[in-house]
Amino acid sequence: MAAFRFDLGAAVLLGYAGATGREWIPRTRRDAFAIAAGGALFIAIGNGLAFIGQLTTTAGLASILFSLIPLLVVAFSWVFLPSERPSAVGIAGLLLALVGVVVLVQPDPGNLLTPNFVGVLFVLVAVIGSALGSVLVRRWPATLPSVSATAWAMALGAVLLHASSLATETDAAGISPSTWSVLSLFYLGCLTSAIGYGLYFALLRRLTAFEVNLVSYVIPVVASLGGWLLLGEEITDAMIGGFAIIALGFAVLKRRAVARELQRTGVTNEAD
Repeated sequence: MAAFRFDLGAAVLLGYAGATGREWIPRTRRDAFAIAAGGALFIAIGNGLAFIGQLTTTAGLASILFSLIPLLVVAFSWVFLPSERPSAVGIAGLLLALVGVVVLVQPDPGNLLTPNFVGVLFVLVAVIGSALGSVLVRRWPATLPSVSATAWAMALGAVLLHASSLATETDAAGISPSTWSVLSLFYLGCLTSAIGYGLYFALLRRLTAFEVNLVSYVIPVVASLGGWLLLGEEITDAMIGGFAIIALGFAVLKRRAVARELQRTGVTNEAD
């Protein structure tokens, strides 16, 4: 499924690039490097190993591991993007948001070491691949338009995922796709892959890798709200506290932008 979603996502973005007259053929070394970094590290390793690892890892532990991405981005940026190193206050806000994730997920200490160690290792390598891939793409962006570069990165990632699938799976002949699986594939390919990753890599050209990857802290929040809306799961006091701590961490991280917005709003209100 992971490989096919990126097949579809790459086809959608390449079709869009061609239909809108954008350059879509890689021509430079920077194009090749950005496509390789995005396709191999971010798409193939970051998604493929994460999918495998989560089969034997608890959801709480996986959420915490994925929340390490911004911290790893800071570490890799220290080497590859020295101009984008966050300040000490920014790192404090980052750690505060991480605390909020732990409060929100509420992992059971007794279960943290029980999942298959290989699964945990797969998720950890996936997290490292995602963080390093985003930093390298930010450091050496393609000369192609973002849409085209993202499409080729997904195409490369899909090829690598297909290759790994053929090397590990023994019997796929008996698989009969259902209507829901086909609909899920189109949802994952068109929305979360083509649109989602298209926006992600476009933002990497406008914002720092650190800022773009802060979305990792929103994932547990969205998952909790989705469980409440769609599955009737309860919103607990600890979850509300986790939301608040994450929001406070973001406010510390983006304190200057928040101050500017409050000042602008205050000036506007006074004018009204």
